Amino acid sequence: MRMGCLSVVGLLGLLGFAAPARADDAPEPGELDPETIQAAADEARFAEYVLRGDRARASGQIADAVLAYSEALKVRPDPLIAGRLGVLLVKAGRPAKGADLLHDAVNRDWRASPAEREQFKAAYDAARAVVCMLDVTISHIPERTTLDGESINPKHRTGFFIFAMPGEHEIRASLTGYRDGRAIFTACRAGSMDVAVVLTPLPLDPSIEPTPRAKPSPEPSAIPAPPGLPEVRMEPLGDPRLGIAGAVAVVDGKPLPKQEDPYGYDDPPGSDGKKSGVRGSIGAGPIMVLGVASWAPAVGMAISAGVRPSPFLSVELDARTAWLTSGIKDGSIQAMTAGGILSMCGRWRWAFGCAVGHAGIMKIDFARDPYEGTSKVLFRPGIGGRAGAEIPLASAFAVRLAADVLALSSRTRIVVNQIVVADQPAVMTAVTAMGLWNF
Repeated sequence: MRMGCLSVVGLLGLLGFAAPARADDAPEPGELDPETIQAAADEARFAEYVLRGDRARASGQIADAVLAYSEALKVRPDPLIAGRLGVLLVKAGRPAKGADLLHDAVNRDWRASPAEREQFKAAYDAARAVVCMLDVTISHIPERTTLDGESINPKHRTGFFIFAMPGEHEIRASLTGYRDGRAIFTACRAGSMDVAVVLTPLPLDPSIEPTPRAKPSPEPSAIPAPPGLPEVRMEPLGDPRLGIAGAVAVVDGKPLPKQEDPYGYDDPPGSDGKKSGVRGSIGAGPIMVLGVASWAPAVGMAISAGVRPSPFLSVELDARTAWLTSGIKDGSIQAMTAGGILSMCGRWRWAFGCAVGHAGIMKIDFARDPYEGTSKVLFRPGIGGRAGAEIPLASAFAVRLAADVLALSSRTRIVVNQIVVADQPAVMTAVTAMGLWNF
């Protein structure tokens, strides 16, 4: 009995001493872990942005929903929110950005409902039908990677994929001590392609104490230079520390002509191989014209030459001719047109719009009795507009599709025996499809 009482008293004593010890170990209210506080604040901000995005999306406010979801993904990544943002970006006409987010959502998010997962997959399929998946490999771990000047690859990986719209693009990677790696390519449509970027090391800096150069041997004074020969010497070209080295010949203080200079056709430093200044183009293709003395189609050929002083402006000169495919008045009267068009065009990406001036003729032939041997040539100047698009096929070749409308100086009337057989308004339209060579 006494042993039992002692045991109970000992247990109570231990509990009595243990309780103050636990109270002393508890953290004070002002001593909370800063990382825990920050994590809780970030989670609250994330939930608030998601709630704003869901409300804006439900009310049809696409721009507000995109902004809210984007802010939420800046707090922390989440495949479900990425999928919702990707669906909105595809609807807003930005399939490349949307495909990147939807790829993660379709393959990683299992919290979405079956209906929402189907929505993610449908939007991803719609985006992939337009954009190209680029499988990018970089020879060294880059410090910075850009696509068309926009920063990508924030985790500095040597291999990753990204989506891009069809057309010409540039991926550039940079690393200290290496020459920038560049890859210029034409992205496909609704497919995938590999893009390799190679970084090459720069030459090592010269030592602090350069090796003394050997002094050139003096020319013998006893042998005079032949009279009349020009003085030829070599001058250094470029900076060896930047990987640009060479020499150019100078005759009597003047550089050699470009045709004789081995470096004359090299790209200047800093140009990155891109063409600048005025560019030109020539092309040819079929044409269909409506309004050659009737609304019946006239078909023929057109050729074009143009100059492009800037990426947003071009001046073009076209020559074209077309013949009616069917005659007027049961085929007894034929007509054709020939002329030139001068146009000044504003350009944006592939599309262009032009103000045009036309100078040409319209020839009417009376091919059969009782009009045999009779023809009439009418001068028909005019002005109008043109719109179209140039679709690049390669770096120097493209296809141009265009349509123009012209208001002519006067209408065309054909009267036979005081009977009007044709009365065409002073309007002429045309559609052309040309192959172009840009240089």
